[in-house]
Amino acid sequence: MSSAIPWIGFVVIVVSMLAFDLGVFRRGRDQPPPEPTVGASLAWSAAWFGLAAVFGASVSVALGPDKGLEFFTAYLVEQALSIDNLFVMMLVFASFRVPRAAQRRVLTWGIAGVVVLRGLMILSGTALVAQFHVLTYVLGGFLLLASIKLAREVGREGAGGADDDQAHRRTSRGCVRW
Repeated sequence: MSSAIPWIGFVVIVVSMLAFDLGVFRRGRDQPPPEPTVGASLAWSAAWFGLAAVFGASVSVALGPDKGLEFFTAYLVEQALSIDNLFVMMLVFASFRVPRAAQRRVLTWGIAGVVVLRGLMILSGTALVAQFHVLTYVLGGFLLLASIKLAREVGREGAGGADDDQAHRRTSRGCVRW
C-alpha cells in the first residue's frame, strides 16, 4: 500500500491542477473566454514549468537523482510532443473549419478524451504486446501503410470534392453545437 500513496497523491495533484486550469479560464457559457496575450501565455507556461520543476526536485529528493533525471527527461520529451500536438490541432481546426469561438471547447474536450484514451491504450497495448510480441510488427506495418496513404493524399488536395466539404461542414456544425 505504501507504494500506492505517491501515485494517489500524484493523481490528486494532477486532477486538482486540471480543475484549476479549466476553472480559472472557464467563464459563463454565454461569455467567450478572453483571447490570451503572449505575456499571459508565457506567464502561465512559466508557472506550469515551475510546478513541474518543484515536482521533479521532490522526486529527486524522495527517490534519488536517477529517478529525478528520469522525470525531467520524460518531461522534456512530453514538452517536445506537445509542440507536435499544437501543429496537429492547428491542422485539425483548419481542416474541419472549426470556428474560432468553438476552438477552446473542442480543444478542452479533445485533450480530456486524449488523456483517457491514452491511458487505456497504454494499459491495453502493453498487456497485448507482452502477451503477443508479433503484434509489434503488425502495428508497425499498419503505421507504415497509414503513412503511405497519408503521403499520397497530401499531394491530391481537395480530392474529396463536394462530399469532402459536406463532411467538414457537418462535423464542424456538430462540434459547435456540442
